Amino acid sequence: MKQLITYFKEFHQNLYRLQTLILIGLWATLLLSFNYYFDFEDSYIDHIKPFFLKGCVFFLYHVIGYLGTVGIIHFTTDRKLLVQNKEFWIKFTLVFIVLATARSFFFHEYLVEDLEGYTRIYFYKVFSKARKVIIIFAGALLLYFLYDKEKLPNFYGLDWKAKNLRPYFIILLLLAPFIIGASFTPSFQKFYPFVKYAYPDIIANNFHLPKAIFIAFFEFVYALEFFGVELFFRGILIFGLVKYLGRDVVLPMAITYAVFHFGKPLGEAISSIIGGYLLGVISYYS
Repeated sequence: MKQLITYFKEFHQNLYRLQTLILIGLWATLLLSFNYYFDFEDSYIDHIKPFFLKGCVFFLYHVIGYLGTVGIIHFTTDRKLLVQNKEFWIKFTLVFIVLATARSFFFHEYLVEDLEGYTRIYFYKVFSKARKVIIIFAGALLLYFLYDKEKLPNFYGLDWKAKNLRPYFIILLLLAPFIIGASFTPSFQKFYPFVKYAYPDIIANNFHLPKAIFIAFFEFVYALEFFGVELFFRGILIFGLVKYLGRDVVLPMAITYAVFHFGKPLGEAISSIIGGYLLGVISYYS
């Protein structure tokens, strides 16, 4: 716990005035209100069929959230973050193309087109989860070898030699009561668990195998999706852009992380700002 306090105390020293934080809070509220009032992602973006068009919309959606936050910091502090060199803007564009592709390129549809019924539904859901981590990891490799191989000591924060993991376990313990409490709310119970939409019980009957096998396989791939998401938000968006933005790299990431959650229940999107920011600060140091 002492290490966590040290991280946050050092991180916030002479960083933001109240005015900056209020404006970023209002910006986040505006983004949340727009999406959930109009149900913009679920009712509009998700129904766009052409991959390229959907990708462009997701690209703009996330970039607006990110650059809006950067712009507030730019105009309310003495750090002119929007004044960057050509390398930054090219790399920045590639980073968000990776995210937009992961959210819009449904190549897994071609993998299940010859399957039928509930078998198709199950593997469609499984491959949908695998799709994001494959695209993000491929994009991370591209960015790493183009820009960061000679500059970073590891692959966007990943290291075989784990450093102090205690802060993460402490955060898990602190958040556990809130996560458990949220799991009993109607909106969360309606949305989760994702495995129920893959109908593992029906697939198990079709293949005459224990249901636990299909649940375990789904959850394993689902865990890999979390790995991909963390690699992008706490890896690429922190370590890939920190040399340009310094400590200011964390807040724009947290707001973008909320935009990424706009298809989820409102409570999850709001909490993702806090969670993303806390993990972003820890990632910045460890």
